[in-house]
Amino acid sequence: MQAAAERFRDALRLPAQPRAAQRQSRACTALLLNLAAVELAEPGASLAIARTHAPHNPLYRRFGPHLAAIVDAGITQGLLHEQKSRTVGQLTTVCATAALRDRLPQSLTWADLGREPRPSVELRGARDNEDGTYRLLRVPIGRGGLVARWAAEIHALSARLSAALTIDGRRCAFSATDDGRMRRIRSAAHVQLVRIFNEDWSKGGRIFYGFWINMPKRERLTRLAIHGESVCEIDYRSMLLRIAYALAEQPWPFRDADPYTAGEGERVGWKRMTVALLFSPHVRQWPGKTQDERAAVRAAFPAGTKPSHVYDVCRQRHAAIAAQFGKAAELFGYEADLMLTVLAALYRRGIVAVPIHDSLIVVERHAEIAADTMRECGVERLGVELETVTTYREPEQLAT
Repeated sequence: MQAAAERFRDALRLPAQPRAAQRQSRACTALLLNLAAVELAEPGASLAIARTHAPHNPLYRRFGPHLAAIVDAGITQGLLHEQKSRTVGQLTTVCATAALRDRLPQSLTWADLGREPRPSVELRGARDNEDGTYRLLRVPIGRGGLVARWAAEIHALSARLSAALTIDGRRCAFSATDDGRMRRIRSAAHVQLVRIFNEDWSKGGRIFYGFWINMPKRERLTRLAIHGESVCEIDYRSMLLRIAYALAEQPWPFRDADPYTAGEGERVGWKRMTVALLFSPHVRQWPGKTQDERAAVRAAFPAGTKPSHVYDVCRQRHAAIAAQFGKAAELFGYEADLMLTVLAALYRRGIVAVPIHDSLIVVERHAEIAADTMRECGVERLGVELETVTTYREPEQLAT
């Protein structure tokens, strides 16, 4: 692919930019790899591209004006075909012409493509107000240090999952984004997980960047397979609340009742409000990052309900863990440590497990062993037995 990228760059006839030559070269390679990936996933499909800064377009966010110049040059030289969107909110797309496809290796496979390497562990600072990305904190990692061990664990986990996972029986496939505006390539061949901490090593630690994490549960169970076998998903119930009660050394008072619902309204709304208190003890407004998310939470309660009233009810219901309000980042740390303990225990038993924050995906025949292991590890790490629930594919989703 490197030779093909060099031929692509030469054919673009870009003006020389000595001071930006390396960045320009990387932008060419990135665009070509993404075009090749789209072609492998579905021949004839197009690649969505942003001409201006857009948070949902990682290529532009990474390479900026260099990418726009490369796209323009590709169109001029007859290597790219552009389809401009006529719909507000839809992105322009580009696809390789026959002239560019002739420059690609004829026997191209997913093994020929790669992802830019990144650290398996990140310590993030505050979000940058200009481009919306997080500032990474520099942390010296000693060879024998704890962080180095974490990085090795995550790197090994990524390699195991790359070898085991398929989607729709293939190494790659398309999946619609949450808003339905685009489709995203899901590549089981290029798993590159990252464990992310926030501000210091006691906050966060969850595992991110698995292509399956943001897929709806129904889609995960339908489309994913581990070594070709059907999968199920095992969740810890009320994970953050259970951890909060365990750390507060308080007994769990909701064995026969839902821990979230505390009055009129839908459970999903009560859960969002309770979790919001774990993030901030002084929260006053409906939770949500966007206006639509906040409206959805508000709609879960009877008309006229004030958020302050709901929060007061939640505070009274969980008064025993008031000291844990505002400590969600620390709770996530305990959750992540527990999940890594479970993953390691299952791996020692020869079981591949796919992490999703507070749940795991395993093949169906390993469901009972995995659930028992999750409960055992809960006792080991937190001193309490956590309840689990297993979800299987629905009968109509099973292959016939």
